[in-house]
Amino acid sequence: MPVTRTVMSIHDDQTGEGTALAFPTMSTCSAIICVLADRLVGVHKTQGWRGTTNTLFARAVKLIGGDRVYELYIAGWNVGSEECHDISQIQNALGCADVATFVLDYHNADVIIKNKHSGNLVNQQAFQARKGKVFTPSPTSDLCTFAFHTGKRNPTIGIKRSSKVNITSRDHDAMDENYEREGRDGMMIAVTEDIQTPSDHLHVQDKYLDFTRVV
Repeated sequence: MPVTRTVMSIHDDQTGEGTALAFPTMSTCSAIICVLADRLVGVHKTQGWRGTTNTLFARAVKLIGGDRVYELYIAGWNVGSEECHDISQIQNALGCADVATFVLDYHNADVIIKNKHSGNLVNQQAFQARKGKVFTPSPTSDLCTFAFHTGKRNPTIGIKRSSKVNITSRDHDAMDENYEREGRDGMMIAVTEDIQTPSDHLHVQDKYLDFTRVV
């Protein structure tokens, strides 16, 4: 039975906050999730680091607003690579160098894709969905990552193939207001969307079985 979730939907090079987040169409990106007492602050980071990336993370820090970050999760493609998603760089940009940090690299089976920024063909690896404690091949390198606030620690983080994620409605008024107020920088502000999936099933990623603690 189809399920529709209304979530803060954080697309490429956007940041947002809420108790339910989605990071759609992740093919080379990472989902960065800061766990606060009452909400999550998320960043959808594309590969590499540019001047606009500094602006993006400054916006995330503003959303955190001096509140305590209890945990930091980084999940995505090539997490840990200095060229793609450097963990220390992300921690420092968020002011979270000393925060308990958990990482998950969706980097398992070779897939050749085209980097949308450079145009170069790069060696990607496809996520493998865990069933119990056994990984089975999942023929996809394009995912949607969901995150749900469950308290100061241990958010629920799950994965769905992008082919099974359908955005049915988004807050166009908020998008227009953000653009009118801040121009192109306003495009870094995520808005709520209704996302429909064929069922409520997600490949939930376990904090201890799937993520690796680095701090």
